[in-house]
Amino acid sequence: MKDFFLTEDKENGQQSAYLLIVASLFAFISGFLEIDLGGFSVFMDLMFAFGAFGVIMSFTPLMGDKVPENWKYGTPAVASIITIGNLAGVMNPEFNTSPFNFFWAFTMIGFFAVSEGVVGQVWRYMLLIAGLFGLFFTGADMFFNYELPDSLAPLFLGGFVTFILGFGVGPLLAWNKK
Repeated sequence: MKDFFLTEDKENGQQSAYLLIVASLFAFISGFLEIDLGGFSVFMDLMFAFGAFGVIMSFTPLMGDKVPENWKYGTPAVASIITIGNLAGVMNPEFNTSPFNFFWAFTMIGFFAVSEGVVGQVWRYMLLIAGLFGLFFTGADMFFNYELPDSLAPLFLGGFVTFILGFGVGPLLAWNKK
C-alpha cells in the first residue's frame, strides 16, 4: 500500500490522467444517455476530482525547468481549490461551482501558455479551446447570472471533448514521452 502513495511523478501523472479520462468518459456517456447510477455516479465524480487533482499536481514536474520555482508552491494551491469545488459540487448538486470552474478554465489557459515543447501542439490547443470555452460559459453564469439555453447543448459536447483531450490525453502523452 505504501508504494501506491509514493509513486514517482511520471507514474502519478499517467495514473491521474487515465483516471481523469475514464471518469470523464463515464460522465459524458451517462450524461448523454441520461443514466443515473446513483452511488456509482457519485463515486465516478469523486474519481474525476481525484484524477484532476493528480493531473494538476503532476503538471509542474512535467514542465521541469520551463516554469519558475514558485509553481512548486502554487500548483498544490490551484489543485486544492479546484478539487474543493469539484467535491462541493459532488456532495451538493445545488452548489454553484461556476467560480471554481472559472478558475480552472483560467488555469488551463495558463497551462497552455507554458507547455510549449512539452505537450504536443494539438493537445495544447485543445487545452486552450477548453479553457476559453470554460471562461466564456462559466463567466456568463458567474458574472451575469445567465443560464445558457438547452439549444446550445451541442457546444458543450465540443467543449467537453476538447477538455478530455487537452487536459487528460495531452499530459498523458507528454508523460509517456518523458
